[in-house]
Amino acid sequence: MEISEIKKIGQLQQWVAEQYNNLDSWEQAPGTSQMRTSDVAGMLKTIGNSLDDLLRDAGALAEPTAE
Repeated sequence: MEISEIKKIGQLQQWVAEQYNNLDSWEQAPGTSQMRTSDVAGMLKTIGNSLDDLLRDAGALAEPTAE
């Protein structure tokens, strides 16, 4: 994987994390099609975890520490 690709994945990872962290501040608009916040959170978490795995495999992210 090239450096430019790793940087793009890193930027996407940051955006996904930001969207996930800001879910509670989204306003509900009546009369429009919506997904439940919990469904969106699940999707963003899955995408974020996959991006973390890609970056870890590329050596651009440290292994998670045991808590």
